[in-house]
Amino acid sequence: PYVVKGPTSQYHIFLPFHLHDKGFCVVVEAYYDRIDDFRDFCKRGSLDLGLRETALESCIDKVLVITEEEAKRKIEYVRSIIENALVLSCEKGELDLQRQWSRAIMNLLSNIRTSDIRETYRLIIDSIIFLFNVDTAAIFELRDKYFYPEIYEGRQKGTVGALRLNRDDKFVSNAHSHKKAVSILDAHDLWCAGFPKDIVSLYLFPLSVEDRSSCLLGIFNTLLDRVTFEYINKFCRMLSYICEIQRRKDNYERMVESMSVASLKMLNLYSSFSEPEVLFEGIVKEASDLLRAEKCSLMLPDEKREVLSVAAVTGSNMWLMEGIKVRKGEGISGKVYESGIPLFIDREDKTEDYLPFRKPRYRTPYFACIPLKMADEVVGILNLSDKATGEPFSEEDLSMIAPFAHQASLLLKLSFCYRMAEEMRELSITDPLTGLFNRRYFDIRIEEEYTRAKRYGLSFSLAIADIDDFKLFNDTEGHMAGDFILKEIASIMTRSIRANDILVRFGGEEFAIIMPQINKSEAFHVAERVRENVRNQIRSRWKNFPRDRITVSIGIATYPECSDVENLIREADKALYAAKRAGKDVTIFRRELERKGIERINYI
Repeated sequence: PYVVKGPTSQYHIFLPFHLHDKGFCVVVEAYYDRIDDFRDFCKRGSLDLGLRETALESCIDKVLVITEEEAKRKIEYVRSIIENALVLSCEKGELDLQRQWSRAIMNLLSNIRTSDIRETYRLIIDSIIFLFNVDTAAIFELRDKYFYPEIYEGRQKGTVGALRLNRDDKFVSNAHSHKKAVSILDAHDLWCAGFPKDIVSLYLFPLSVEDRSSCLLGIFNTLLDRVTFEYINKFCRMLSYICEIQRRKDNYERMVESMSVASLKMLNLYSSFSEPEVLFEGIVKEASDLLRAEKCSLMLPDEKREVLSVAAVTGSNMWLMEGIKVRKGEGISGKVYESGIPLFIDREDKTEDYLPFRKPRYRTPYFACIPLKMADEVVGILNLSDKATGEPFSEEDLSMIAPFAHQASLLLKLSFCYRMAEEMRELSITDPLTGLFNRRYFDIRIEEEYTRAKRYGLSFSLAIADIDDFKLFNDTEGHMAGDFILKEIASIMTRSIRANDILVRFGGEEFAIIMPQINKSEAFHVAERVRENVRNQIRSRWKNFPRDRITVSIGIATYPECSDVENLIREADKALYAAKRAGKDVTIFRRELERKGIERINYI
């Protein structure tokens, strides 16, 4: 309080008050601390002011006299009363105003019916401008490195609509990374930061519940008092949850739609598990479509599970990727393969932890590496890059790709098991030396041909061929030379039979040919072609074997002249031995209707 003595010898008190950012000054009624001071004034006043002393004397009863001690007590009392009254009055006004704001905001939030996040943004901007008397406001969304205005209104909306805020700017970074509301009220600071001269003040409020804000509310060319600033800040925190709910709802609906489409497409891939190339290409195509990635590759481990190689790509040339090998624990794919944990690179500087330099063939530095796992086994790696929007991959992308990755892992494992089963089946029915089918396969196919011929009234023939003097060849030239002859004869016979004939290694030096839908005369011509080609195409390279040529003898039997499979094999075997007795290098077939039982036909 400030006390001053005036020209009438009275004391005047000025009581200052400060409430928030407002100042008040209350002037207290004047008083005397002694009645003699008033009498002195009356004597002086009658002379100096031209007043009648008798008139002033008559006012003595009306003069306020307060001692110094009493004045101090009254000042504190009055000060307390006025201060409380001001505070209560101001707070009541603020509360009334905030109640009006709250009622309007609750009405706004309760009436949000749209599922479009942009329409929600527009309602927020309209409310901010109307309730808080804001000049210009905008909502910015983060895309790549910049915040771009999505919705903007007010007098400077043309200027604000052309802005883009760098997320690395010190002001923007506080709101983006630290989720703190910031204010820049110095026009010079804004101009130095690159803002147009029409922007003289700026407030940024974060709109996000995540670790970092992907949206910012900007208020331009408006000075907010402390109460309004705090209220808008709280309002934005509440709006953050509303926007986040809508954003998650949009992402969920988009994910459900994408996964529904992906599931239908994956069903088509289930039919291609037996065709690895088709399956691999289908997986990379569907994965890139699901996350809208321009580039995608599928890497599979080798048999030792130590090295990854590219199995299929999209967005790049496969022939450029064929030679790429990545060892376990090396690079991005190798580390993910080793750990089995997905890796999302959402910052350019994070890439340096895995790659010494950025590869020019990638449009963006962002990358997603997804392990395809069955239980604890990683069966493959999906690499995705260059999102169509230019944004980094997000947690929502991981949620969308996870079910797809599980199905893809199942298909890869199923395809691998199918290939293993086929290889095992191939080994079980294949002769390892000649590559022909073996006796196990022969037993299966001869029964099938017999059943088919019996059902449809067809004929089929069986030829059994034996290498002449093969034991002598092995004894004189050695078993390695014998193995070579077996492989060469197998190759010649394969080229000599018909496309639908079945050639097997019957055992030792014997071969069998199942000839579907063929009578004995036609079967004879096939067998003769085999015998002649073997005789003429194997050149003499041996030193000790006494014969000039390697030859085969063949016996033929035909259904239905032979009533069943056992009889067919027995009769073909008998015909083979008859050919051996007839002088070798002979083809003979059985005539069941002839009394002698064997007819010899010899082309030497």
